[in-house]
Amino acid sequence: MRSMIQRALLIVLLAVTAVWVPRLCNAQEYRATITGTVADSAKAVIPKAAVTVRNLDTGEVINTQTSAAGAYTVPYLRPAQRYEVTVEVPGFKKTTHPAVVLSISQVITLDFTLQVGNAASEVVTVVATESQVALDSDTADRGTVVDNKTITELPIDGRNPLALLDAVAGVTNENGPGSQGVASDMYNASFYTINGGAAQNTEYTIDGQPDNSIPWYSSGPSAIPSVDAIQEFKIITNPYDAQLGRTSGGVVSMELKSGTNSLHGSAYEFAKRGYMDANHWVNGLTGTPRPAHTEDQFGAEIAGPVRLPHLYNGRDKTFFMFNAEIFRQKLPQYGMYDIPNKAWVNGDFSGFTDNNGDLYPVYDVNTANAANGYARSMFQTANTGSTTCGNAQGYNCVPTNRFNPIAVISSTWPSLP
Repeated sequence: MRSMIQRALLIVLLAVTAVWVPRLCNAQEYRATITGTVADSAKAVIPKAAVTVRNLDTGEVINTQTSAAGAYTVPYLRPAQRYEVTVEVPGFKKTTHPAVVLSISQVITLDFTLQVGNAASEVVTVVATESQVALDSDTADRGTVVDNKTITELPIDGRNPLALLDAVAGVTNENGPGSQGVASDMYNASFYTINGGAAQNTEYTIDGQPDNSIPWYSSGPSAIPSVDAIQEFKIITNPYDAQLGRTSGGVVSMELKSGTNSLHGSAYEFAKRGYMDANHWVNGLTGTPRPAHTEDQFGAEIAGPVRLPHLYNGRDKTFFMFNAEIFRQKLPQYGMYDIPNKAWVNGDFSGFTDNNGDLYPVYDVNTANAANGYARSMFQTANTGSTTCGNAQGYNCVPTNRFNPIAVISSTWPSLP
């Protein structure tokens, strides 16, 4: 039985790999990199030094060695997590750099200068601020990282994390600040312009995967993670790397949350009700009471290590995060409409004039024929008992026998001015 389950899991894994590997080959790299050199106090580089990078949030450990030039590189590190770097060489003191927090696509340099001593008993800790946010001095792109604390603690109407783009220098929403709508409103989020570029030319990615929608949806993001699912995002204004060079605007790179070794989750509900709203100015003008308005945004998020009882323990190795959010809204819509007056309902358009008093002609389609080159003439109806026209010539007056019966019925619904 156990072998059958393992075989089934293997088939599922192969299927997932077949689907995602081709996509990953076309993805932009959003993960971070730590690089640097290891040397002694005389500035002589040290080859084959053991370098250990530990993720303090997940317990993952990556081991590598310096090259003959004393250099090391550790790529593909998940952003927004704490990484501690340790270097060990026989005959030198063990040296540890305190945890640094990396951001999206960041490349940082951590150089080590080792001191002579006993690696087993003597440890040197580099003096630095614990969990410092590292300075990126190895890439040329310029932009702004919106971190998780900003996303979760600032009030966002509609809980759309991209609303925070309004606060980024060089970013403008053509529809006006705050018009991006809720997270499910991808259309209005497409009108951001970056550094004066055209709207609907921004590239969006999620964990390096292209996230732009088809042109019908104005080339905006095809999906926007909820506040509880997104870890952070970076707005790259210019000059961005060649792997991101397929857009005339900027780039918004979003990163989803990752699970850690501890299982945790949350459930939430954000509610709006009409009795807490301000009344619409049209209602205030007409003395109409505040309409009923309900809005509910609720969901749940859970994350942790992958564990399959008796089969697999993903602690320090494999993690998951799941988020689901539902948005429901009942919102009255307001509009200004022209309602036909009593004369129009009776077929009399003799008062249908412009500011100069000239008639807007109402044409009779039945007057168009081959003999007159299919030119139409204005309605001209003599005053009869059933039709009364506002001008003596009877122009712009439609006889009652030409009325559409459905229009006659519908014209009785609104109150006429």
